[in-house]
Amino acid sequence: MNNTIDELFIKYKQHPSQDTLVELLQALKPIIYSVSYKVLKNKDDCEDVSQDVILKLIKEMHRLNDIKNIFGWVYQIAFHDALEFKRKKIQNRVVNERNIRETKENESDDTSFVLHEHIGYLDNESR
Repeated sequence: MNNTIDELFIKYKQHPSQDTLVELLQALKPIIYSVSYKVLKNKDDCEDVSQDVILKLIKEMHRLNDIKNIFGWVYQIAFHDALEFKRKKIQNRVVNERNIRETKENESDDTSFVLHEHIGYLDNESR
């Protein structure tokens, strides 16, 4: 598969076209997914990261003349994007858990306040 990718890469560098680009990206897609899956171990997350990496590759295609190893370049982008995705997902989970905890604490304080307020309305015998 690497030979095919290298051949497509050379072909695209020599004669850039949309068809060759699509062909190259199709050949790179399994590599991107595989690298992402090693980091994320989740099919849906890997699909999200793979789409982001492909978009990034399309935007960076103007740099291809400076790139000697397409496989290494793509691997590095996919790996770093997957790690970043994982880091953000963990960070969001921590923030969400903290927000839930704070909400529960606030609800508890509000309930306690309302309860004490209504107890104050009761006559002494009912308290």
